[in-house]
Amino acid sequence: MKIFFKIKVTFIFALVANFAFSQDWTERLKITANERANNALFGASVAISGDFAIIGANQEKKDADNSEENILTDAGAAYIFKNESGEWIFYQKIVASDRSGGDYFGHSVAIDGDFIVVGAPQEDEDENGQNTKLNTGSAYVFKNIGGNWTEIQKICASDRNTQDWFGCSVGISGNDIVIGAYAQGTDENGGNQTDMAGAVYYFKNQGGTWTETQKMVAHDRRTADYFGASLAIEGNRLVVGAYLQDYNANGYTPKTNAGAVYYLEKENNTWTIKQKLVADDRKAESNFGYSVSISGDYIIVGAHYHDESSSLTSSGAAYIFKYSSNTWEQQTKLISSDLEANDRFGQSVAISGNYAIVGADLEDHDINGGNNFSNAGSAYLFELQDNNWVQIQKLCASDRSLNDSFGYKVAIQGYNFIVTANQEDHDINNQNYLNNSGSAYIFRKKSNLIVKKDNEIINNGQTLDFGNIVFNDDTLTISLNISTDGGDYICFTNENLFVIQGNNADNFALEFDENIDSCLNPVSTINLGVKFIPISQGLKTAQLLLTNDSEQSNFKIILKGNGIASSSITNISQNISIFPNPASSQIFIDLGKVKVDVLNIYDISGKCLITRTNLKDIINIDISNLQSGVYILNAISDNEVLNFKFIVE
Repeated sequence: MKIFFKIKVTFIFALVANFAFSQDWTERLKITANERANNALFGASVAISGDFAIIGANQEKKDADNSEENILTDAGAAYIFKNESGEWIFYQKIVASDRSGGDYFGHSVAIDGDFIVVGAPQEDEDENGQNTKLNTGSAYVFKNIGGNWTEIQKICASDRNTQDWFGCSVGISGNDIVIGAYAQGTDENGGNQTDMAGAVYYFKNQGGTWTETQKMVAHDRRTADYFGASLAIEGNRLVVGAYLQDYNANGYTPKTNAGAVYYLEKENNTWTIKQKLVADDRKAESNFGYSVSISGDYIIVGAHYHDESSSLTSSGAAYIFKYSSNTWEQQTKLISSDLEANDRFGQSVAISGNYAIVGADLEDHDINGGNNFSNAGSAYLFELQDNNWVQIQKLCASDRSLNDSFGYKVAIQGYNFIVTANQEDHDINNQNYLNNSGSAYIFRKKSNLIVKKDNEIINNGQTLDFGNIVFNDDTLTISLNISTDGGDYICFTNENLFVIQGNNADNFALEFDENIDSCLNPVSTINLGVKFIPISQGLKTAQLLLTNDSEQSNFKIILKGNGIASSSITNISQNISIFPNPASSQIFIDLGKVKVDVLNIYDISGKCLITRTNLKDIINIDISNLQSGVYILNAISDNEVLNFKFIVE
């Protein structure tokens, strides 16, 4: 048993940087088991896919119905949550069909689409409930059938043996399932016993049945490497951690338990090791490979016992590798901004797109470096900026306390991520103490409205100018596209969704689909038409308000337009003509005796495409770059306006 003592080392630059972090990612929800229990360790594992998240509680003792009559100590369970309009709600509790005490079902979980895989590494029987072998391990596949997650298959290794811990790690991608057995001892052919060298098994979905297709071991396997203790799969790429491996990428320079990671690719349904990865600064007992994750051309690897220095023992580190020119190269090493001894930074890792998150489950301080709670735990968020991974935020639970182990496991998808605290003790209201019952916290990136006119961004407070329009005659509509830049839903709280206010509000109107949802989700867009319909002469101004959730700031657009009288337009129209119409490459405009101050060409959305000033006589304008359609020629002379329609063929 390790005993941890915290040694604080203060870096001035790190402290300054920490205070500079913005808090764009906020805790949105704390979740727990629907019926909590002492020592259930809810949060032992976590995975997220689409609108579903699954969280393991590998020491839960009750069945799916929480029956008091079917208690089995440490049988384990997993809990499914669903994202409904931005709120994660409990959906279903699942257990193994052949559950027994001590199985540790839920020690590992994975989800992809309509399939879930749950590992039970201390389960003893084969898929038929026979041939008992202590802690050989198994995994269970569940499918979403009509909204109910149903167990469809139990899978075991074909060469299962005692104490293999098959199911210690699981992964799924499409029709492929991979399962780690870090204590397995034989090679891919079942020979060459090497205790606890480890293995990974590949199961393929063939006609609805998951069939073992391949057993994978390290090419340089040795005793107690723990190959398969962690893994991550994405398409035809697989990353496998062996955190007790001793040798470098070339098989030399042994350093006890330095750790390694193996990268495999699938070709013709066969996985092949392509590269062995180690840290550039590998050290003994670092446990590089304890946690792994992959997203596109990036792999992140946790080394939670890495010693950053002699005074920063087990402070931890994480390493990001980038794929380039058919090889993986270490791009950067990550450490936290407030690094301390025994933080275990790298206990968990996850990466998705431009974001990576690293758990430090024994870290002690809040986001400002104060309020010491021993082993409360933290997580750190990094963003890829200009090819550099930069820490942008430290995350802590809102109800952090001693020995919570916040950061024990992490998962990320898009603008949502989950951090577990498997030794947290309270319910969602921070009440009803149950020792090590466990919890998880969902964080999301704050959303801001993105408003665009064509492809031009309209900023909050910006003016939308409609120009000069003849009152009681002409109108002009400008189309706006409204979306969000974060993970939150934004709900328009006014009953009419959008509001125009001000003394001249009656000179403007809105056009939009009356059936649109009042909440804008992170991937949807609302099309909003803003119409200027001046009812009298003179300058008209108003405000368009997009009234949002209480946690979002209101978005305001200034509307401006000028109502022009039509009394003397006849004189202009008698003197101005346009030809040819329709036109293709250019148009000619005969201004006669009129001196035109400004001449504009608009498309039908109201976007000004061409402007000319101080014109007279006959002019020609190149329109070869305009697409086919209807356009408005707008001429202004001494505050008098004339609009022509013309067609581009």
